[in-house]
Formats: sequence, structure tokens, C-alpha cells
Amino acid sequence: MKIISIDTSGEFCSVSISLSDKIEESINSTSTLSHSSELAVNIKKLLNKYNIMIKHLDCIAVNIGPGSFTGLRIGVSFAKGLCLSNNIPLIPVNSFDIINSKINSIKESFYICIHSHKDYAYGQKYNNGKTSNPELIDLNNTIDIPIYISGLSKGNIYNNDIINVNFTSLDLLKIGQRYFDSEATNDLNSIHPIYIDYINAN
Repeated sequence: MKIISIDTSGEFCSVSISLSDKIEESINSTSTLSHSSELAVNIKKLLNKYNIMIKHLDCIAVNIGPGSFTGLRIGVSFAKGLCLSNNIPLIPVNSFDIINSKINSIKESFYICIHSHKDYAYGQKYNNGKTSNPELIDLNNTIDIPIYISGLSKGNIYNNDIINVNFTSLDLLKIGQRYFDSEATNDLNSIHPIYIDYINAN
């Protein structure tokens, strides 16, 4: 499968390409909040290196969030534009699913979160395979189940069982390959970024 993945949900822009079991490569930016200047450039670098055109891809996978408002707008809009102009499907993948794919929790209940702001995280509770609605969580509160979180730069300064989980477009790429049959779509109007809702979060 020929696929490109795009993750602009956090501080750093990350893109990956997979052309076969033997060809898989990523470019991860080292400058924060460089999505608008590096996204198109880095995708072009990967395409040129392997002499492939966008229209020859099977699909594009993009992280739709939750995550950075500006980053998601740039990444999702860019991915939709590429798919529309080249008539290829888009695979939307959310941040919670990416984190969940990287952990191996022995607990029946846990939170998966994205750091929001200050001492808050935006996350879902997983309980025996079922998920709750996303909510804003105060990390200063005592939480009696593990919290798997991405984007927390402070480290664990809280009195909770917090496990930092980092991910890039390479992790997204692997999920995109698995989701192709069930999630790939040409209905681009049905795909929207998931922003952290500070006002209406529970």
C-alpha cells in the first residue's frame, strides 16, 4: 500500500510515507509550530526521494485531533486538498486511537488524554473496552486510575499515575494501513478536526 500520513496535532509537524514493507520513512520537524512552513516542503521531499506522485498513492491518513487548533486546521485542510485534487481517499484518525495503539495497559480502566493548557488535559475514560465522552480533566485532582497523556512537557508533577506517551506520523501511518478498508473515504466534507472544547467540556 502506498500511503502518506500527516500529524500536525502538536507542537511539531510530522509526515511519513510507506510504499512497501521495506520502504517506510518519516520527517519530523525540530522547530515548534512550523506546520505552515514545513508541511508541504517535507511531503515534497519524501515524494521526490522515491519518485512518486500524490495521485499514485492509495490514500492519505491524517490526525484529526484532539490537538492544537492551528495545527489541526493546517494539517486537515492540507490533507483534504491533496485528496480532492488527486481523487484519492482520506483516512481520518483521532489522537486517542493513536495513543491507545501504543500502550499495553494491564488495567481495565484508564484515561487517554491530550494535554490542553496549564494543569488541564482533555481525555476519554476507557473502561472494559468502552469509552466515555471526552472531558476536561484537572490533573491536580486525585484520579485513581492510570492517565496516558501526550503533550505534557512538565513531567509528572502531579499526585497521579501519569504515563507520557509520544507519537508521530509513523504511528499514524500504521493505524492508517489497518483502517484503510473501514475508514478510507472520498466524502471529504464529512471529516472535521476535533478541537478541544474548553467551554462545553464536562
